[in-house]
Amino acid sequence: MRLALAALLMMAWAPLEAQRALPSRGELAAVEESMYNKLRRYDINAPLDVLGLPRGIYLPGYGAVFTAEVNIVQVAGVSPFRPEIGPDEVARVKAAKLKRLPAVRDMMRQMLVDGAASLDRVPANEQVVLGFVLVHHSWEDRKGLPQMITMQAPKQALVNVATKRAGADTLANVLRVREE
Repeated sequence: MRLALAALLMMAWAPLEAQRALPSRGELAAVEESMYNKLRRYDINAPLDVLGLPRGIYLPGYGAVFTAEVNIVQVAGVSPFRPEIGPDEVARVKAAKLKRLPAVRDMMRQMLVDGAASLDRVPANEQVVLGFVLVHHSWEDRKGLPQMITMQAPKQALVNVATKRAGADTLANVLRVREE
């Protein structure tokens, strides 16, 4: 009798098969699509230029990693109708990008929080990472502008923020940001 009771208790605490399973391609694709929609609808009056769909992979023992290629200010490049870009335009584009960077960083933080909340099968102790490769035209003044921004945090911390168990200020303590 005691043996049966002990076995029953152990089964109750054992993780279900779905809990042990790794995230499916469909789960990652849903986060990719959500990220793409947020990028596409960022600002209807001054949209971002998203080059392809965001992509995500799951690395067992590490976590989920998502990337996107983005030009944060949509501008026309050199063409037969516009053979060169003047210094005023170069300065205007750089100023617009510098002005937009803080909002892009905020959007990335929110995308991490939202993505983590929907990745049920990524273990809580693993990471969720989002990297943006920032695309620039060859004629742009890139000095002071990052080429890439990467943000990562433990999934559990992101979920705590998403579910309001922790304040957004908590994110500042666990979020690792790298710009290069």
